[in-house]
Amino acid sequence: MVTRLSGLLLLAGAWVAALWLLITPDFAKWSLPQLIGGHLGLPLLVWGGGVFGLRRRQERLERTTAEREAAAEAARRLKLDEARRQHFEQLERQRFHCDCRAVAFSQLRAAPEFSEPLIPENERVSCSLFAESDTVEPDNDLLAQLRPGLGEVMQTIYQGNPAAAAFPIFVQPPAECTGEAVLACVREIRADYIADAGLMPGMAQAFDRVLFLPERGNAADSVLSLFEADPELPGALVLAFDSPWWRQQISGDDLNSSAEKAEMCRWLGQSGQGVAALFLTNRNLPVMLAELASEGRQQYDALTPYWERSQVIGTQAFLSLLGDDALGRLRQSTVLARVHRASSQDFGQRQPRSMEFARGMQALIERAQIQAALLEPASPEGEDASSAQAASDELVSGRCEWLIHNAGEVDRAGCRLAALGVALYNRGIDLDPIAAATNITVRAGNLGLARSLTMLGMALARVVDTKGHCLCAEFVGDSQLALYFVAPAETAL
Repeated sequence: MVTRLSGLLLLAGAWVAALWLLITPDFAKWSLPQLIGGHLGLPLLVWGGGVFGLRRRQERLERTTAEREAAAEAARRLKLDEARRQHFEQLERQRFHCDCRAVAFSQLRAAPEFSEPLIPENERVSCSLFAESDTVEPDNDLLAQLRPGLGEVMQTIYQGNPAAAAFPIFVQPPAECTGEAVLACVREIRADYIADAGLMPGMAQAFDRVLFLPERGNAADSVLSLFEADPELPGALVLAFDSPWWRQQISGDDLNSSAEKAEMCRWLGQSGQGVAALFLTNRNLPVMLAELASEGRQQYDALTPYWERSQVIGTQAFLSLLGDDALGRLRQSTVLARVHRASSQDFGQRQPRSMEFARGMQALIERAQIQAALLEPASPEGEDASSAQAASDELVSGRCEWLIHNAGEVDRAGCRLAALGVALYNRGIDLDPIAAATNITVRAGNLGLARSLTMLGMALARVVDTKGHCLCAEFVGDSQLALYFVAPAETAL
């Protein structure tokens, strides 16, 4: 304001000087209004025009700045919305899970020196141990050795939930068994059960899908890949079986015959064997069953022409053959636990130091907590990650009740368990890795290719028993580690 007034005074002074010194009109003939107007009119007009122009220019600059800021804010909001959408999509992928409705074990060789049962049993979890008095015939093959156990676990699952007989079977067999023999054996066992149970004729022929389980490095990611690859798959029966004990009996090999074999035995355990079966269902199975009921169900038998049967697609392809009793029991069956995605890392061939190992485990546990909905990650709005972690501390603390691991024999597992204990403590998980844990290496021995799924089955059984989360730590070789949580069925997601 002062600057503008000074400008007006200077302009008026210059005009008055020009008027008196250069123009020199006859002021004697001017009236008083003419004198005032002549001296002040032009300066006021020029000054007012300048002020008006400057104000218009300032308004244009402010409007342009406001528009630029509004466009930047809109772009920022759009970018934030896109980041938020990607964040939730990524979180949804991370928290993808499947449900388990039944677990069965057979022919497990449990260490006799422990009084506590290897696997806590209930109506949905069954376990039968291998009789040590059984002998192995030299001309017997591995599939014949494990076939009784396969028949037992499949019959146990099917008796508890007959609808599982219509779902595909995924197997993880030993390397010695040919694929054709394994698939034929499993198909025969299922067909025998369907025939003995008097289920719908033609079910075994209509749905005879027996496939190999995809290998994803650990059991949790392997079974989740089934439902990720086929979102319409309502459920599956997963089988794993192997017997290093049978190999030792046939070959007559002594595990302590060399220092190398003795060292391997300390990491993997004594020779064992076992058959594990998991009945897994899609997390959206209740919605699928509700849609099936609302759309109406058409049943087909073996004599139905293929052009009519091909009309049944998606979920109904597995559920349309089931009778009302089987569908009713499937609807009434309860979810035992939920399997969440694993977080894994390869620490390299160089064995890391204890604290370095613990920090790596701590990062894996944190990621596994996020994937199991035990911890909320930092939001796209830029919230401090420490505040998000502090808000979840109460949720995380005390939620994990048991640990399943294969860290090795007692004289080899110390470094791994010490690092794991430090990582659990730093993540706020009050869990004793010795007292509240099952070391499958010590309790069940070397299960070969069946170890991974057996560990998952044990974790599921412990969740049913403790009603709390169970952490599974699966060591693969000398450098790889996979950690994942198995959650109780009532956990809100």
